[in-house]
Amino acid sequence: MKSSQANNPNSPNWKLILAGVGGQGVLFVTRLLSETAQVLGMDFISSEIHGMSQRGGSVVSHFKIGPHESPLVRQGSADLLLAFTLDEGYRNLRFLRPGGSWVVNCPDPELLDDGIRTYLGKQGISIHALDADGLVQKSPRVANVALVGFATGCGALRLPSASLRATLAAISPAPFRGPNVEALQLGMVAGEAKKP
Repeated sequence: MKSSQANNPNSPNWKLILAGVGGQGVLFVTRLLSETAQVLGMDFISSEIHGMSQRGGSVVSHFKIGPHESPLVRQGSADLLLAFTLDEGYRNLRFLRPGGSWVVNCPDPELLDDGIRTYLGKQGISIHALDADGLVQKSPRVANVALVGFATGCGALRLPSASLRATLAAISPAPFRGPNVEALQLGMVAGEAKKP
């Protein structure tokens, strides 16, 4: 998907990888980011790579804001990796640039591999871990949205929270509108609490 905006000079320039497995809502989050960027008048482009998504296989989405021509994010150039599972996070760390951010759905930050943690520290890559599934126990289908809220709250995702909330309310199917907005808010509060 590409915006119809014509090289807006006020559009920021950053790259994001979203990684998860089929059924976790990676594509819904890509749509949320795309429609939010469009409402804000930003240039953006996105592309999805599907594995065996219907059977729990990998789903990776590339999302860029700025005057980009190619939808794919090159390895070592992503500003943010939003990982809906720890395994998919590990699998896609190669996309992060030095100084980037990794936001991961992880039940316990102590589960993060010490060697990888050390390597990322040397690269200046910040790690933001949240038990998104645990945060939304009453509605596990909205853990993806809670992780987006967390990324926004901790400052890793550079889209205005009010705009994300408005877009989410507009695109959520009626039965999930309330739980989605609540999950976004819970994630934002958790993210703000982790700010230095």
